[in-house]
Order: sequence, then C-alpha cells, then structure tokens
Amino acid sequence: MATEIVAHTAVAVEPAAGTARELMTGGVGAVVKKAAGATVDIYQRATTQQLALAVTLADAVHVDWVSKLTRLNADAIAELVTASASAAHELLY
Repeated sequence: MATEIVAHTAVAVEPAAGTARELMTGGVGAVVKKAAGATVDIYQRATTQQLALAVTLADAVHVDWVSKLTRLNADAIAELVTASASAAHELLY
C-alpha cells in the first residue's frame, strides 16, 4: 500500500521533477542533488531511530496490545518512509 501511495505521488510530481531536472544541470545542480540526497538519507535514519524508540517505549509498558499496535504502526511508517526515500532518490538521479 505504501508503495502505491508513493507511486501515485511520484506521478503527480513528475512534471515538476522534469522542470527541476532541466534547472539542475551543471555544477550547482550536482551539489544541490547531493545535498537533497543526504537530507533524504538523514530523514530516513532519524525516522527509523524514532520508530525504534517508540517500539522500545511501548514494550516497556508491558501491555500486549500497546506493543502490538505500536509495532504494526512502526512497520507501516517504515515501509512508507523507505518507499518515499527510494522514490526521492530516483527523482534526484
């Protein structure tokens, strides 16, 4: 499901991405692409760490349904973040 959401979003932003690609030729474009890629990577790592912390805290409560719900939510968010980061990298390069 997350991949479908990202795919639809990618289709919606493709015209703007095409314009951005035209503007990003040359040395400045390469620097901007590298910085944008690094930003996406940092966002993905920060989100992964936050989700891991949420699961750890939920497990500390020792309430099964809280842990299960938190894990399911974390898995869904992680899948969406991974798919969106991958799509962002594809658009950048």
